[in-house]
Amino acid sequence: MEQNFTERARKVRQLAENQARWLHKKAIGAENLLYGLLQTGPNLATAIINKVLPDGSIENELGEAPGEMETEATQQPLEWDETCRKVVDRAIHEAGELKHRFVGTEHLFLGLLAEQGGKAGDILRKAGLEYQNVRNELLAFIGAESAAGKAEAAQPQTTSAAGVEVRITQREDCKDLPLPRYMSEHASGMDLHAAVAEDVTIEPGRIRLVPTGLSIAVPPGYEAQVRPRSGLALKHGITIVNSPGTIDSDYRGEVGVIVGNIGTEPFVVERGMRIAQMVIQSVVRAKLIPSDNLDDTGRGDGGFGSSGL
Repeated sequence: MEQNFTERARKVRQLAENQARWLHKKAIGAENLLYGLLQTGPNLATAIINKVLPDGSIENELGEAPGEMETEATQQPLEWDETCRKVVDRAIHEAGELKHRFVGTEHLFLGLLAEQGGKAGDILRKAGLEYQNVRNELLAFIGAESAAGKAEAAQPQTTSAAGVEVRITQREDCKDLPLPRYMSEHASGMDLHAAVAEDVTIEPGRIRLVPTGLSIAVPPGYEAQVRPRSGLALKHGITIVNSPGTIDSDYRGEVGVIVGNIGTEPFVVERGMRIAQMVIQSVVRAKLIPSDNLDDTGRGDGGFGSSGL
């Protein structure tokens, strides 16, 4: 379930932006987000740090807080870097998975580790710590031991489905788009986002191929199915023409969604729109055995509707 974007998360963003400006950086990196978390939720952050970083060494890695920042650079608005947006998005998702009502500092920490595992890992290693150990400690800290398996879905390069790992890559020009993820605890499908360069209008009765900017490697014995989203189907008559679309385990091309408009009004596909959902399913391969006859059944060769309405 989508959670509210709390004031705490907005403050983290602002402090991270300030730190990036002070350091004359154009982008907000993991180190700036960590700084923002430490400054925004000091009490809870301190408790977390004391739990996973007993010596507080991560603060030494980040450096001291900037003093008075009334410089020309700080007066210029800094665009909220996609890194920060993704971290907060992961934190919101984690809060929902753990059935927390609000996004807290602990969720932002977990979101940071999940979205920026490499960069955050570098900082942790400098402090003599391992990423996985810190992550496990954090999950335990917020009483989420049972959610450790679910949180693997937040890893930036792996999507989990019933313990099955699906490798995923994203086109460079699509890094601004979220990776597929489950929107609720028991959801079967992960939402796919439209990677269109500009708005695409699908007229009634027309079909368009909508790119996702993603390529996946489904393990042998499984397939990925692309299915319509119920809300789009009901409200706008938007469906997947070849539903369900099949992505075989040996396909490595970009995932495309064949979208059809069976409604009565034009439909506009915007960049980042959740246009379809993807379900990972096991596959049974059959062995066909030639035979001169088949076994008899009560229905026999009765065709469509032969069993009644």
